[in-house]
Amino acid sequence: MTSLARDLGVSRQTISNAINNPHRVHPETLERVLDGIRRSGYVTSRAGRQLRTRKADAIGFRLYPTYDGINGNILDRFLHSITLEAEKFGYSIVIFSADNDDREVEHLVAMKNSGAIDAAILAASSVGDARPDELFDKGVPAIVFGRPWGRETSSIPWIDVDGRAGTREVTKLLRDAHHQKIGWIGWSPEHGVGADRRSGYEDAMGDSLDSDLCLLCPDDTAAGRDAAHVLYGRGATAVVCASDTLALGAVSSGLYDISSIVGFDDTPVAQALRLNSVAQPIDDIARHCIKQLLKQVNEEEPIRETLLPATAQIRQKVIKL
Repeated sequence: MTSLARDLGVSRQTISNAINNPHRVHPETLERVLDGIRRSGYVTSRAGRQLRTRKADAIGFRLYPTYDGINGNILDRFLHSITLEAEKFGYSIVIFSADNDDREVEHLVAMKNSGAIDAAILAASSVGDARPDELFDKGVPAIVFGRPWGRETSSIPWIDVDGRAGTREVTKLLRDAHHQKIGWIGWSPEHGVGADRRSGYEDAMGDSLDSDLCLLCPDDTAAGRDAAHVLYGRGATAVVCASDTLALGAVSSGLYDISSIVGFDDTPVAQALRLNSVAQPIDDIARHCIKQLLKQVNEEEPIRETLLPATAQIRQKVIKL
């Protein structure tokens, strides 16, 4: 460190920060220092650093199932993004499986207590989710991808996407194309994320909202196809769906022009079919999660609540009636 600092004309502390706390170094200086480190052939001893800092340089994350190959894609992309983002700061993601939320908390607490991880990222929040409180009580720094549904505040920081605004935007696009009878296909039971997305559809429909055109069903393609048939029989000329899975079902019904069907999550299936959908800013979410986690690990105050916008992905120009 001393010789490299002398050669580069920076302080020894700058060299140390570039290795251990890169977020504290100006990007241009960081790149110059890291280039010098690469040319010197120096390799950090991870075990030695962990003994000195008493940190694992690791973050725990539960591996979620992919279900039908469409559902779960968002969390797969999220895992990829947080892994890349964590690596920028010398951290790794430790993934594990758990049958339920209780087992997930047990794993995370055990890993933190054994020194295997420094913090945790939770996902798939739901109404009455007890995981944030349990990790907070056990002293595990954490952040949630998802809101504290049904509560005013959360014991740990959270970040989420404004699904309400996303579905409101795409429903308005359909209305602007003179679709008056627009159906909604949502999840059953509908709460948390599903209810949030439906509220945007209801906002956009306003006084034209027809409860007979709002259907709830299991989140699978067969159910989406059946719901599309029902909506078509009730006069709906367009359909907004709570997921790309349901939208794919509506497309498979063959009753609607693809431009009049909108999904949510902008999955690879939606992209391949050129289906209109609503995208979540996964990379931005990942950057936020890692940044706020590292603040907690370094005993700094994190941002406690963050709501990011969703973005309409319009691949098919909506045909005016």
